Formats: sequence, C-alpha cells, structure tokens
Amino acid sequence: MSHLHTFSKVIWYSILNTFVTLTLTLWISLKILRKYRIREPRLSVFTCFLSVISGFINQGVDLRLRSLTARLLQLNATVLGVMLYISMNAVLFSKLSQQDESLPFKTIEEIIYERQKSICVRNDSFALENIKDQWENQFGKQEDIINRNCPDVRNPDNANKAVCEYGMVVLESKQMMHSLLKKKIVHCKVSNADRRYFITGNVYIAHKQFKEFGLIENFIKTLRSTGIIKKLERKWLEINYVNAGGITRSDLGQVDFRHVRGIFVTYTFLVILSVILLFVEIIWSKLDQELGSKPLYIHGTVRACFIVSTKYYSSWTVLK
Repeated sequence: MSHLHTFSKVIWYSILNTFVTLTLTLWISLKILRKYRIREPRLSVFTCFLSVISGFINQGVDLRLRSLTARLLQLNATVLGVMLYISMNAVLFSKLSQQDESLPFKTIEEIIYERQKSICVRNDSFALENIKDQWENQFGKQEDIINRNCPDVRNPDNANKAVCEYGMVVLESKQMMHSLLKKKIVHCKVSNADRRYFITGNVYIAHKQFKEFGLIENFIKTLRSTGIIKKLERKWLEINYVNAGGITRSDLGQVDFRHVRGIFVTYTFLVILSVILLFVEIIWSKLDQELGSKPLYIHGTVRACFIVSTKYYSSWTVLK
C-alpha cells in the first residue's frame, strides 16, 4: 500500500491515460500495417494493453513485432515503467531517511490568503479572542475561514473529526493536543507548525474581595527575577513527542505532477514520432509494392541522397 500512496491521484490518472494511449496507438498501428500487407501478428486490444503493463513492471513481453513503429511503442512502455519505478523507490527511500514534517502550508497567515482551508478554534479559547483582536485588523473579517464547517471542538467527542478532517487546520495549544493524543481521542497523524501564536504571560484569577494581592504579586516578582518562572514555562512547553502517545511526524509529500511532467511531455512527442514513423513505413511499403522490380533503384536513390546531404552538411560545417 505504501507504493500506491507514493504517487498522487493525478499521477495515477496520467499513468493510466498513458497506458491507454500507448495501447490504442500500438493496436491501431498493427491494424494499419496489416492493411498495407506488412506482416505483423494479429493482436487484440487486451494483449496490447498487457504488453504495455508488462513494460511498466519491468517484465517485457516479446510480441514478435517487425515494424519499427510497434517496437518503438513497446520500448516507450518499458522506459516509462523504469522511470516511474525508480521515482517511486526514491520517494519510499527518502521517507526512511527524512525526519522533518512537511505541512501543506508554511504559516497560518498563508491559509488566510489562499482561503482554501478552514481554521478550527475553540469558541471560548484565548486564541479565538486574539484572532478577533489582531487578525481582523490585518486581514479583515474571517467568517469564511475561522470555524467553517468545524464541529464544536470543546466537546472531546468531536476532537477526532475536527483534527482529522481533510482541509482543516486546528489552532490549539501543545498541552491540549498532547492531552487529546495521550487519551487516544485523536487517531490520525498530527504534525505541528513549530511557531507560537498569541503569546501571553501567566495570569491568576481570584475573588474581587481577596486582600492578599500585594503578597502574591511580590512573590511572583521574586520568582520572575530569579528565573524560576521562565524555567517552569520552558518545562511546561517542552513535551517529549516520542513518548506523548500518538504525536508522529507527517509523511513526505507525494510525488506531484510537476515532478514528472517532463516525462509525460516526452512521451507525447514519442507517440507523435511513432505515428510519423508509421506513415513513413506505409509509404515505403506502398512504393516498394507498386514498383515491384525496382526496389533496388529506390534504395540506391535514397542512399545517394543521404551521402550527398551528409557531404553537404560536412562542408557547410567546415565553412562555418
């Protein structure tokens, strides 16, 4: 299954279209060649398709083809299989050596600009209040991005759907996400963007008639001056993700179409070249049959033209 997930859906569709194109081109070429009395085996469409598939899995099948067009098409299928097989193994090997996560976005601000994903935030959270205060001044209203189609993440039962839903980004604290993963409420792979948003200091809540505010403030100042508070904050934020019970690095991105676009462009030209060779073979066979006893004359004429053109090209190169 790892091999199937290595390529994106667009690439698999492109590979299938290439197989179908090569199959039909090979089958039609053989049919046309037999029409012009060029000896070629009678092959069904399914047999041609199996020969193309055999090239993809590096198990070439000898169809005993004689024409250059048919042989070129079968060679194209084999070369395509080798290229795709090498690229597939390269991605699988890189997954074993790569440890950094690959997110579909660099920053949360990029999501706001593109407007293709949704950011899920707890409705009564500190992060949501900061979004309203800071991001609305910078990006305007964000009703179409913030909590769009998001379930109520305050309910732990909805946490798995909110985090694992495709196209959604959950803005949550490391501590809360660590708790959800440790309790195995979230069952999918989670990657975190290594950036802190909306940083604030420690606060405490007390009754309005509490009379010991001064004593607590002096104690907090003492802790801050000695560096104990910073040490406690650092200890609180440092989480061992390996032992967190579920936090894992995301896999590398799939092989996208832009990675192998040149291969399919090359194959388009190869198919066109095979069609041109098909017409050349038909014309050559037609002339050979019509002239009957004069094939040597044709061969001699072609050979003479080739020699003259070669000498002309050599002299032109020297003069240049």
